Amino acid sequence: EAAFFARTYLPSRVDEIVSLWKADLAKISESASQALATPNDQKSLFPDFDIAVQVEKMFLAKREETKSSAILSTEYLTAKGDLELNLIDLIKSQSVAPAPEDVGDVVNDQGQDAPMEEEEGASDDAIAQEQADVAAAIAQERAQKQVEEAAAREAEEAAADAVKAAEKEANDMAAEVLQGKDSEEGEGEFDWED
Repeated sequence: EAAFFARTYLPSRVDEIVSLWKADLAKISESASQALATPNDQKSLFPDFDIAVQVEKMFLAKREETKSSAILSTEYLTAKGDLELNLIDLIKSQSVAPAPEDVGDVVNDQGQDAPMEEEEGASDDAIAQEQADVAAAIAQERAQKQVEEAAAREAEEAAADAVKAAEKEANDMAAEVLQGKDSEEGEGEFDWED
């Protein structure tokens, strides 16, 4: 159970939790223990795992950022839309994977094969850019939700105004009918007292 929760909420700890699970399961069944996979051992069984770890880091950074100031309860209507965001899909839509022919060895200036190395600074810049892109997508989605909520509020207000106007008109008509009936009662052909 802990491994499933970690996969969803704290992917950076999945390997650690699965290792504990494997050790405990080995006491009962060694073959079942060996059947458990971890993201480090079999990446193909964990699609989007690297993105999930990146989302976790972004979430934790954002939580640290807002820890001192917190989110005001008055901002709930704006912030509640964030609960519905699929951050993995947002990051996937913002990133473009390199073409398969771009991955592998690189030829250096002397025409010799040189192993492709990723510079740490470039990687950090790419992550920062991706985080900025995700933040922009989140801000855009928030703005769209705010526009939709404002339009819904305006429609509700217009409907409430229309109901009030219809009620007033119905009351006015009822008053006119009652007033007309009262004036006709005195002029009727029949004398009800006889």
